[in-house]
Amino acid sequence: MEPPFRCGELRHRRCPSGSSVRKCGKRRVLPQSATPEWCLRAGRRPGIVAALDEGGSAVVQTGRSLAKRPFIRRAAAAFAVAACALFGVLAPAVSAAGAPESSAAISGSVSAVPAGVSSASVDDFEFESLHTEFDVSRDDEGVGVATVTETFVAQFPSAQNRGMVRAIPETSFGAPTHPTIVSVTDGTGTPRDYETESEDGYLAITSAVPEGEFAEGQQTYVFTYTIDNVGHPMENGLDEFYWDINGEEWVQPFRGVSATVTIAPDLATELTGDARCYIGTDGDECGISSAEEPDGTVTFETDTVAAAPYESATAAIGFASGTFTPFDSSPFASLWGWAALVGALGSVATLVWAIVARRTVLRDSPGRFTIIAEYDPPPGIDAFAARRFVATSLDKAISAELLEQAVRGSVRIIEQPAVKRHKPKLAAELIDPSLADENGTRLLRALFGQTLPVGAVYSFGAHDSRLSKAISSLNSETAKASRRLYRRPLPRGPIFAVVCAAIVSAVVAVVGGALALSGYVSPALPVTALVVGIVVSFAALVVVAKHPLNGSGAEVRDHLKGLKLFIEVAEEDRIRTLQSPSGAQRRRIDPNDPRQLLHLYEELLPFAVLFGLEKQWTDRLALMYTDASPSWWAGAGAFHAASFSAGVGSLSSTVSTSSSSGGSTGGGSGGGGGGGGGGGGV
Repeated sequence: MEPPFRCGELRHRRCPSGSSVRKCGKRRVLPQSATPEWCLRAGRRPGIVAALDEGGSAVVQTGRSLAKRPFIRRAAAAFAVAACALFGVLAPAVSAAGAPESSAAISGSVSAVPAGVSSASVDDFEFESLHTEFDVSRDDEGVGVATVTETFVAQFPSAQNRGMVRAIPETSFGAPTHPTIVSVTDGTGTPRDYETESEDGYLAITSAVPEGEFAEGQQTYVFTYTIDNVGHPMENGLDEFYWDINGEEWVQPFRGVSATVTIAPDLATELTGDARCYIGTDGDECGISSAEEPDGTVTFETDTVAAAPYESATAAIGFASGTFTPFDSSPFASLWGWAALVGALGSVATLVWAIVARRTVLRDSPGRFTIIAEYDPPPGIDAFAARRFVATSLDKAISAELLEQAVRGSVRIIEQPAVKRHKPKLAAELIDPSLADENGTRLLRALFGQTLPVGAVYSFGAHDSRLSKAISSLNSETAKASRRLYRRPLPRGPIFAVVCAAIVSAVVAVVGGALALSGYVSPALPVTALVVGIVVSFAALVVVAKHPLNGSGAEVRDHLKGLKLFIEVAEEDRIRTLQSPSGAQRRRIDPNDPRQLLHLYEELLPFAVLFGLEKQWTDRLALMYTDASPSWWAGAGAFHAASFSAGVGSLSSTVSTSSSSGGSTGGGSGGGGGGGGGGGGV
């Protein structure tokens, strides 16, 4: 039968030399075999495919495991693919090795030498035998437990291996097995050195001689360990001990696999008398016998069977329903599940508490009952200081302050000619620093240095760490001034209580959720509680991260709202505001005088940028300049309204590039039972 794919069609990566199967995933290359003709028996797992690559190597890919059940054959059994290589394909390898031709087929193994895997690979050996003894009983809670003794007899080549690895699964049918190592010895009971590591759902036991030494010839390794949850309720209504003897994750073949299962007297009375032994995923049965001992125990013995690579023998023994206490995967079976829920609910309660605190003790002082249009900035508040009362970014505030200084006459903004297809670059020229206010002077020194040389030009575009530090300092100073003049003292008690509650709730939800998941419970609630605990607690911290405004601060806030309203309304409404009696009581502006109106609109341009309304405001300004360009703006060519509007609009992004400081603003078969696992050489 032809392989399902042509040679070379599969491109699965190979397991690196010396790596175990569990580290290499489900893509496998079968080991070297001694025969030039080979017959591959696929079917370790459902969906398995096999083929030869260009080098004549057998590549195997497996699909997802199905949960096998005793006495019920799989509805979709893994199909077998027999692919025999032509003698001519492997003849060079055979002649090079000096091996005689043979037509004998080895079931479940491959005689091809995988490309890139040398004969010195630590996985290139075989096991003479494996005998496993299971002493099965129940603990005080009715959970099935077992003491397992595995005797591996390995046949190592010369100067290749230092020992072996045994990988024990840490779960069985979704329940934790909690493998605990008792001892590792040789065949005479002499202790062997070993190390353990929990990784990818396996407890890996590595027993090896020191570096520079080798374990050669026949070597015996006896692993003794205890496991939990060895009895499970099955779909046929019975409880079963359904266990893989060797496991499906071995790259090495076993010449003989057998098991002895000893059932404790209190369990022996629950036996149904049904017992099976399986080998391979096709459901081939092997012999199993039982005997009752004088002390009341019942012993089951399986026949010795050969197991090919990735093939397991499995023992299945039936018990009456309810014999074993099943593992409870409910999240509330663990105290950690309850802890996760309490943490999540605590975070929600903390968020409600934070909202109440924000609307009471953190509430701003009352301001105006009605917002009226304003056409003058608040007294003593420039564009940069206004950021503390407006939801805007630091980049916008810097651009607004720069425009404010340009309108004042302290600097001129220069639009440099475009180079090739690039957009025109912007620069600032120092004209008269004496016209700048306090924040403006700090910004000018950040741009041009402490001496403020008239005529100096600063080009925007490249990142400037000095400018970033200076602007960060300016931002910090204005924040301090705002807190001192316009904010009430923080009520530390309520804020501290909310912060502590949020942190504690998040920690309880995260720790409880993580530890509940480590106990193999159903993940829905622990994961939800963990996420809710983090997100909602963070939201609570954001809600109370507020410094309430005092009376003066509330007046500045509402004044800026009125200024924004003036910029937003239609031109006719702005004219009416200027002509109204309330407007006349402030600063008298003649709406019929174009120069007065232009001067007012220029003064408000920085605040339009701050409010994010620069597009409509510059469009209006550009029409008012007619044929003349503003004195504070030097374009790359003749004045054009559209280019002026676009230039002002790009100022924020241009300044941001130079000043960014990083903080301006979220049937049954062999295999498929419990236990098993795998391992390899070291």
